[in-house]
Amino acid sequence: MSKVREKLLTDTFDVKGIWFLPESDMSKEGIKGTLRYSPSRITLELIGTFNQVSPFTNAETPHELTIYGFSEVGEWFTLLDCLPTQARMSAPGFDTVTYIVNQFYAGTKIVQSEDAVENAIFSFTNLDAWLDYNIIERCEEWNTKKTTFTIDLALPSCDRKKLDIPSKSLVLNEEIGYSLKFPKEYFLNEKTEIIVSRFYRFSSATVALLSPTHLLESMQQFRRLLSLLIGSAMYFSYIELNFPSVKETIPNGKELEIKQHCKLFFNQVGDMFKVKRLTRIRQNSMLIKRHDLGEKMSSVFNYWFDEQEKLSEITSPYISDLYFPSYIESKYLNVVRGLETYHRFFIENKAEEQVSSSHNDELNRECEQILSFINENISESNREYFSKRVCYEGEQNFRQRLKTLLGLTPAKLSVHLFGEMNSKDRNKLISTIIDTRNYFTHRDDKTRYINAVSDHIQLDNLTEQLSSLLQFFCLTQLGIDPDTVVQRIKDFS
Repeated sequence: MSKVREKLLTDTFDVKGIWFLPESDMSKEGIKGTLRYSPSRITLELIGTFNQVSPFTNAETPHELTIYGFSEVGEWFTLLDCLPTQARMSAPGFDTVTYIVNQFYAGTKIVQSEDAVENAIFSFTNLDAWLDYNIIERCEEWNTKKTTFTIDLALPSCDRKKLDIPSKSLVLNEEIGYSLKFPKEYFLNEKTEIIVSRFYRFSSATVALLSPTHLLESMQQFRRLLSLLIGSAMYFSYIELNFPSVKETIPNGKELEIKQHCKLFFNQVGDMFKVKRLTRIRQNSMLIKRHDLGEKMSSVFNYWFDEQEKLSEITSPYISDLYFPSYIESKYLNVVRGLETYHRFFIENKAEEQVSSSHNDELNRECEQILSFINENISESNREYFSKRVCYEGEQNFRQRLKTLLGLTPAKLSVHLFGEMNSKDRNKLISTIIDTRNYFTHRDDKTRYINAVSDHIQLDNLTEQLSSLLQFFCLTQLGIDPDTVVQRIKDFS
């Protein structure tokens, strides 16, 4: 039976073992049971119950547990946030209980919350298409008609990057590995396989060790960046944490250094088996390709992590729709909200910085005068209503934001998305975007929104157009060349 360390997050498997609570004795208080993992669900089925803990502490609030385990093939397990969902009491017979498991570690040790990690390696579905470096060189000798395939990690085409991420105190390495699978007998009808695996490694930028929580958070943020760049959902295929080695003394008295490692398993949002297969060959397979970043890769990645708070608020709803398709109305609102938030963070703030301090002083002084008038002349019950509107006086309305964004859109992209537009056409488009947003937000009398789009085909087209617009602003904000982004959007859409 294969070990869980050889499994992927895309696999389905069962693990038989003995399961016990922290601070308890496995040999005396352990319970036999089966851990069942699939990409959509993780459960632990126990034959018996823990003596110290009732499966349900009360009818309304089941108790989440950390449960340890030791499998029949000698692996240690740490199950986190286990929630009892079903318990059966039998007399005569034996009791059974089923837990839903949020996530678990499997490997050479039990993982404690305070444990520190040396590094983490991880990979994604479709990563082979993104990491486009090559380690195989083909050479043909025309005089002898002999063909040679050379595997060389030092090939110029294998330009792996090592990037410092100061805001995370991490170093990100692009990695590649390979293995050869030979036939038992070298007959013509048998095959030899070269299995190439591409993955990333996060390690500490200092001598300090890392927390599993910090690493997982950084990996999730990096996954969202790749989803934004590629324009498609990216699922983890595996995550492995490497801990400091420990020394153990074997029966003959020799001391061995044992490497400690664990794989992390959890369920991911969406259906990873429905994601389209990407290829580096097709021009429209990915939105942005790795080589498009060139020498800017380090600055693009670091800007994403440095400005995570702002960029996450802009892109998270849009990226979530790549993983878990929502109703087209919700997708439309997410994209429009992203455009509005982008303007507020990166255009409006920049414009405000250019306003002279004397103008700001004058504006603040006049606002104070208006507020003073309100406090002295408006009834207390209505005072707050007017005061709030004075405070938000400087905030641009949505129409102005859209007008500014469309004005900043390159002509080639604007024509590609919306066709040739004069001033009247642009105002019509803006009114359509606003009325559609307002209608699906408030869901009141539709006659109030004469320009709203409700036909699903038209709404889908408008959503895709605005999604491309949001992609352009987000990708160029990261520092990617605008001309490259425009061309990639045209190829991708």
